[in-house]
Amino acid sequence: MGWEAIKSLVIAGGMSISWETPFPPCISLLGKCAVLENDPVLHSLRNIRAHPQLLLLTLMIFLQGSAYGSTLPYLSITAIQELGMSDQAYSLLVFVTSLCAVTISVSLGILSDLMGDRRTIIMVMTVMGAIGYGAIFLFPSIPIFIAATAIIIPFFQSVSSLIFVSVRAETAGLPSRDSAAINATVRAFVSAAWVVMPAAVGFAFASSASMMGAWGVAALCALLISFSSAFLPARPAPDRTAGTSRAGFFSALSELATPLMLARAVSMALLTGTIRLASTVWPLIHLRPWRQDRRCRYRRRADSLI
Repeated sequence: MGWEAIKSLVIAGGMSISWETPFPPCISLLGKCAVLENDPVLHSLRNIRAHPQLLLLTLMIFLQGSAYGSTLPYLSITAIQELGMSDQAYSLLVFVTSLCAVTISVSLGILSDLMGDRRTIIMVMTVMGAIGYGAIFLFPSIPIFIAATAIIIPFFQSVSSLIFVSVRAETAGLPSRDSAAINATVRAFVSAAWVVMPAAVGFAFASSASMMGAWGVAALCALLISFSSAFLPARPAPDRTAGTSRAGFFSALSELATPLMLARAVSMALLTGTIRLASTVWPLIHLRPWRQDRRCRYRRRADSLI
Protein backbone atom coordinates (compact mmCIF):
# COMPACT_ATOMS: atom_id res chain seq x y z
CA MET A 1 0.00 0.00 0.00
CA GLY A 2 1.45 3.36 -1.01
CA TRP A 3 1.79 6.39 1.24
CA GLU A 4 -0.94 8.34 -0.56
CA ALA A 5 -3.41 5.48 -0.01
CA ILE A 6 -2.50 5.30 3.68
CA LYS A 7 -2.99 9.06 4.06
CA SER A 8 -6.37 8.86 2.37
CA LEU A 9 -7.51 6.10 4.73
CA VAL A 10 -6.36 8.05 7.77
CA ILE A 11 -8.16 11.20 6.62
CA ALA A 12 -11.29 9.20 5.87
CA GLY A 13 -11.15 7.85 9.40
CA GLY A 14 -11.32 11.32 10.90
CA MET A 15 -7.62 12.15 11.45
CA SER A 16 -6.22 15.20 9.78
CA ILE A 17 -2.61 15.10 8.67
CA SER A 18 -0.72 18.34 8.48
CA TRP A 19 2.85 19.51 8.93
CA GLU A 20 1.76 21.67 11.87
CA THR A 21 0.74 18.69 14.05
CA PRO A 22 3.14 15.86 14.89
CA PHE A 23 2.43 12.46 13.39
CA PRO A 24 1.39 9.63 15.67
CA PRO A 25 4.24 7.10 16.01
CA CYS A 26 2.63 4.58 13.66
CA ILE A 27 2.00 7.21 10.97
CA SER A 28 5.55 8.54 11.36
CA LEU A 29 6.94 5.04 10.92
CA LEU A 30 4.85 4.50 7.80
CA GLY A 31 6.16 7.77 6.43
CA LYS A 32 9.75 6.70 7.01
CA CYS A 33 9.05 3.40 5.25
CA ALA A 34 7.68 5.34 2.30
CA VAL A 35 10.86 7.42 2.17
CA LEU A 36 13.05 4.30 2.33
CA GLU A 37 11.03 2.81 -0.51
CA ASN A 38 12.27 5.61 -2.78
CA ASP A 39 15.85 5.58 -1.49
CA PRO A 40 18.19 5.49 -4.53
CA VAL A 41 20.65 3.07 -2.93
CA LEU A 42 17.94 0.57 -2.00
CA HIS A 43 16.40 1.04 -5.44
CA SER A 44 19.75 0.17 -7.04
CA LEU A 45 20.13 -2.88 -4.82
CA ARG A 46 16.67 -4.05 -5.81
CA ASN A 47 17.55 -3.58 -9.47
CA ILE A 48 20.74 -5.61 -9.00
CA ARG A 49 18.85 -8.36 -7.20
CA ALA A 50 16.23 -8.46 -9.96
CA HIS A 51 18.89 -9.06 -12.65
CA PRO A 52 20.85 -12.31 -12.05
CA GLN A 53 23.75 -11.22 -14.26
CA LEU A 54 24.17 -7.95 -12.35
CA LEU A 55 24.01 -9.85 -9.07
CA LEU A 56 26.69 -12.24 -10.28
CA LEU A 57 28.93 -9.41 -11.51
CA THR A 58 28.52 -7.60 -8.18
CA LEU A 59 29.64 -10.72 -6.33
CA MET A 60 32.62 -11.06 -8.66
CA ILE A 61 33.76 -7.46 -8.17
CA PHE A 62 33.45 -7.87 -4.39
CA LEU A 63 35.62 -11.01 -4.55
CA GLN A 64 38.15 -9.25 -6.78
CA GLY A 65 38.38 -6.36 -4.33
CA SER A 66 38.68 -8.87 -1.49
CA ALA A 67 41.64 -10.61 -3.15
CA TYR A 68 43.43 -7.32 -3.74
CA GLY A 69 42.51 -5.87 -0.35
CA SER A 70 43.63 -8.93 1.59
CA THR A 71 47.22 -8.81 0.25
CA LEU A 72 48.15 -5.22 -0.63
CA PRO A 73 48.31 -3.89 2.97
CA TYR A 74 50.72 -6.71 3.85
CA LEU A 75 52.73 -6.77 0.63
CA SER A 76 55.67 -4.71 1.88
CA ILE A 77 55.79 -6.43 5.27
CA THR A 78 55.84 -9.87 3.65
CA ALA A 79 58.42 -9.01 1.01
CA ILE A 80 60.88 -7.12 3.22
CA GLN A 81 60.50 -8.63 6.67
CA GLU A 82 59.43 -12.21 6.01
CA LEU A 83 61.18 -12.97 2.71
CA GLY A 84 64.18 -10.70 3.26
CA MET A 85 64.02 -8.44 0.20
CA SER A 86 66.00 -5.23 0.39
CA ASP A 87 64.24 -1.87 0.32
CA GLN A 88 65.77 -1.09 -3.07
CA ALA A 89 64.71 -4.43 -4.56
CA TYR A 90 61.16 -4.02 -3.30
CA SER A 91 60.97 -0.48 -4.71
CA LEU A 92 62.05 -1.81 -8.10
CA LEU A 93 59.47 -4.60 -7.82
CA VAL A 94 56.69 -2.08 -7.14
CA PHE A 95 57.72 -0.02 -10.18
CA VAL A 96 57.85 -3.04 -12.51
CA THR A 97 54.55 -4.37 -11.15
CA SER A 98 52.80 -1.05 -11.70
CA LEU A 99 54.18 -0.78 -15.24
CA CYS A 100 53.04 -4.31 -16.09
CA ALA A 101 49.62 -3.76 -14.53
CA VAL A 102 48.97 -0.63 -16.60
CA THR A 103 50.18 -2.22 -19.84
CA ILE A 104 48.23 -5.43 -19.33
CA SER A 105 45.04 -3.70 -18.21
CA VAL A 106 44.93 -1.32 -21.18
CA SER A 107 45.81 -4.03 -23.69
CA LEU A 108 43.25 -6.53 -22.35
CA GLY A 109 40.58 -3.85 -22.23
CA ILE A 110 41.05 -3.08 -25.91
CA LEU A 111 41.27 -6.75 -26.86
CA SER A 112 38.08 -7.56 -24.95
CA ASP A 113 36.23 -4.88 -26.92
CA LEU A 114 37.52 -6.35 -30.17
CA MET A 115 36.73 -9.95 -29.18
CA GLY A 116 33.30 -9.21 -27.75
CA ASP A 117 33.28 -12.19 -25.36
CA ARG A 118 34.79 -11.08 -22.05
CA ARG A 119 33.82 -14.24 -20.21
CA THR A 120 36.73 -16.27 -21.58
CA ILE A 121 39.23 -13.53 -20.77
CA ILE A 122 37.90 -13.21 -17.21
CA MET A 123 38.10 -16.97 -16.66
CA VAL A 124 41.69 -17.19 -17.90
CA MET A 125 42.85 -14.12 -15.96
CA THR A 126 41.29 -15.29 -12.71
CA VAL A 127 42.89 -18.72 -13.05
CA MET A 128 46.23 -16.94 -13.50
CA GLY A 129 45.50 -14.96 -10.35
CA ALA A 130 44.80 -18.15 -8.41
CA ILE A 131 48.08 -19.60 -9.68
CA GLY A 132 50.04 -16.46 -8.75
CA TYR A 133 48.58 -16.05 -5.28
CA GLY A 134 48.67 -19.80 -4.65
CA ALA A 135 52.33 -20.06 -5.63
CA ILE A 136 53.29 -17.38 -3.10
CA PHE A 137 51.19 -19.09 -0.44
CA LEU A 138 52.50 -22.61 -1.07
CA PHE A 139 56.11 -21.88 -2.06
CA PRO A 140 57.16 -18.64 -0.32
CA SER A 141 60.47 -17.48 -1.70
CA ILE A 142 61.86 -14.31 -3.24
CA PRO A 143 62.01 -15.58 -6.87
CA ILE A 144 58.44 -16.89 -6.78
CA PHE A 145 57.22 -13.75 -5.03
CA ILE A 146 58.83 -11.53 -7.68
CA ALA A 147 57.61 -13.60 -10.64
CA ALA A 148 54.06 -13.91 -9.35
CA THR A 149 53.72 -10.30 -8.20
CA ALA A 150 55.31 -8.66 -11.25
CA ILE A 151 54.14 -10.93 -14.08
CA ILE A 152 51.20 -13.18 -13.17
CA ILE A 153 49.06 -11.25 -10.66
CA PRO A 154 48.82 -8.07 -12.84
CA PHE A 155 46.73 -10.12 -15.27
CA PHE A 156 44.30 -10.87 -12.46
CA GLN A 157 44.17 -7.21 -11.41
CA SER A 158 42.92 -6.26 -14.86
CA VAL A 159 39.75 -8.29 -14.24
CA SER A 160 38.11 -5.43 -12.33
CA SER A 161 37.96 -3.19 -15.39
CA LEU A 162 36.47 -6.04 -17.45
CA ILE A 163 33.79 -6.61 -14.82
CA PHE A 164 32.90 -2.91 -14.75
CA VAL A 165 32.61 -2.89 -18.54
CA SER A 166 30.31 -5.93 -18.31
CA VAL A 167 28.16 -4.10 -15.75
CA ARG A 168 27.83 -1.10 -18.07
CA ALA A 169 26.86 -3.44 -20.91
CA GLU A 170 24.18 -5.09 -18.75
CA THR A 171 22.71 -1.71 -17.74
CA ALA A 172 22.80 -0.18 -21.22
CA GLY A 173 19.11 -0.89 -21.76
CA LEU A 174 18.00 0.70 -18.47
CA PRO A 175 17.09 4.37 -17.97
CA SER A 176 20.20 6.52 -17.64
CA ARG A 177 19.46 7.41 -14.03
CA ASP A 178 19.06 3.77 -13.01
CA SER A 179 22.13 2.77 -14.99
CA ALA A 180 24.32 5.40 -13.29
CA ALA A 181 22.99 4.46 -9.85
CA ILE A 182 23.63 0.74 -10.40
CA ASN A 183 27.18 1.35 -11.64
CA ALA A 184 27.89 3.53 -8.60
CA THR A 185 26.46 0.88 -6.27
CA VAL A 186 28.56 -1.87 -7.85
CA ARG A 187 31.68 0.28 -7.40
CA ALA A 188 30.74 0.71 -3.76
CA PHE A 189 31.14 -3.04 -3.30
CA VAL A 190 34.84 -2.65 -4.08
CA SER A 191 35.09 -0.13 -1.24
CA ALA A 192 33.17 -2.54 0.99
CA ALA A 193 35.70 -5.26 0.23
CA TRP A 194 38.54 -2.91 1.12
CA VAL A 195 36.83 -2.11 4.42
CA VAL A 196 36.16 -5.74 5.35
CA MET A 197 39.09 -7.78 4.05
CA PRO A 198 42.22 -5.98 5.35
CA ALA A 199 40.78 -5.90 8.85
CA ALA A 200 39.49 -9.48 8.69
CA VAL A 201 42.79 -10.85 7.37
CA GLY A 202 44.79 -8.81 9.88
CA PHE A 203 42.77 -10.09 12.81
CA ALA A 204 42.79 -13.66 11.50
CA PHE A 205 46.58 -13.87 11.14
CA ALA A 206 47.65 -11.45 13.88
CA SER A 207 48.85 -14.29 16.10
CA SER A 208 50.62 -16.06 13.24
CA ALA A 209 54.32 -15.72 12.60
CA SER A 210 53.60 -15.14 8.90
CA MET A 211 51.06 -13.25 6.81
CA MET A 212 51.30 -15.75 3.94
CA GLY A 213 47.76 -16.87 4.72
CA ALA A 214 46.54 -13.65 3.10
CA TRP A 215 47.74 -14.97 -0.26
CA GLY A 216 45.83 -18.18 0.34
CA VAL A 217 42.67 -16.12 0.89
CA ALA A 218 43.36 -14.19 -2.32
CA ALA A 219 43.85 -17.43 -4.28
CA LEU A 220 40.50 -18.70 -3.01
CA CYS A 221 38.79 -15.45 -4.06
CA ALA A 222 40.32 -15.75 -7.54
CA LEU A 223 39.05 -19.32 -7.88
CA LEU A 224 35.56 -18.25 -6.84
CA ILE A 225 35.57 -15.52 -9.48
CA SER A 226 36.65 -18.01 -12.14
CA PHE A 227 33.86 -20.37 -11.09
CA SER A 228 31.30 -17.53 -11.11
CA SER A 229 32.37 -16.30 -14.54
CA ALA A 230 31.33 -19.64 -16.03
CA PHE A 231 27.71 -18.58 -15.47
CA LEU A 232 28.07 -15.36 -17.47
CA PRO A 233 26.43 -15.48 -20.90
CA ALA A 234 28.76 -16.03 -23.83
CA ARG A 235 28.63 -13.19 -26.32
CA PRO A 236 29.36 -13.77 -30.02
CA ALA A 237 32.65 -12.42 -31.25
CA PRO A 238 32.42 -9.60 -33.79
CA ASP A 239 33.18 -10.42 -37.40
CA ARG A 240 36.58 -8.84 -37.89
CA THR A 241 39.52 -9.71 -40.04
CA ALA A 242 42.99 -9.84 -38.51
CA GLY A 243 44.04 -6.64 -40.22
CA THR A 244 40.96 -4.80 -39.04
CA SER A 245 41.56 -6.04 -35.49
CA ARG A 246 45.12 -4.76 -35.52
CA ALA A 247 43.98 -1.43 -36.91
CA GLY A 248 41.26 -1.23 -34.28
CA PHE A 249 43.72 -2.03 -31.48
CA PHE A 250 46.20 0.69 -32.44
CA SER A 251 43.39 3.14 -33.16
CA ALA A 252 41.99 2.62 -29.67
CA LEU A 253 45.49 2.89 -28.21
CA SER A 254 46.04 6.23 -29.97
CA GLU A 255 42.96 7.66 -28.26
CA LEU A 256 44.85 7.53 -24.98
CA ALA A 257 47.10 10.30 -26.29
CA THR A 258 44.26 12.82 -26.56
CA PRO A 259 44.45 15.69 -24.01
CA LEU A 260 41.24 14.71 -22.24
CA MET A 261 42.27 11.08 -21.82
CA LEU A 262 45.77 12.08 -20.72
CA ALA A 263 44.35 14.41 -18.08
CA ARG A 264 42.12 11.62 -16.75
CA ALA A 265 44.97 9.12 -16.81
CA VAL A 266 47.31 11.47 -14.94
CA SER A 267 44.64 12.22 -12.34
CA MET A 268 43.96 8.53 -11.75
CA ALA A 269 47.70 7.82 -11.63
CA LEU A 270 48.19 10.46 -8.93
CA LEU A 271 45.31 9.12 -6.85
CA THR A 272 46.39 5.50 -7.24
CA GLY A 273 50.02 6.37 -6.55
CA THR A 274 49.11 8.17 -3.35
CA ILE A 275 47.04 5.23 -2.10
CA ARG A 276 49.74 2.74 -3.09
CA LEU A 277 52.47 4.77 -1.37
CA ALA A 278 50.46 5.03 1.84
CA SER A 279 49.58 1.32 1.84
CA THR A 280 53.26 0.43 1.30
CA VAL A 281 54.85 2.72 3.86
CA TRP A 282 52.26 2.54 6.64
CA PRO A 283 52.80 -1.14 7.63
CA LEU A 284 56.57 -0.71 7.54
CA ILE A 285 56.49 2.33 9.82
CA HIS A 286 53.93 0.83 12.17
CA LEU A 287 55.27 -2.72 12.49
CA ARG A 288 59.01 -2.69 11.79
CA PRO A 289 60.12 -1.56 15.29
CA TRP A 290 58.25 -4.49 16.80
CA ARG A 291 59.07 -7.20 14.28
CA GLN A 292 60.98 -9.25 16.88
CA ASP A 293 58.52 -8.50 19.69
CA ARG A 294 55.62 -10.73 20.71
CA ARG A 295 53.53 -7.58 20.94
CA CYS A 296 53.70 -7.34 17.14
CA ARG A 297 50.45 -9.31 16.93
CA TYR A 298 48.69 -6.54 18.86
CA ARG A 299 50.23 -4.00 16.52
CA ARG A 300 48.88 -5.98 13.58
CA ARG A 301 45.42 -5.96 15.07
CA ALA A 302 45.63 -2.23 15.70
CA ASP A 303 46.85 -1.67 12.15
CA SER A 304 43.91 -3.72 10.81
CA LEU A 305 41.45 -1.78 12.92
CA ILE A 306 42.85 1.57 11.74
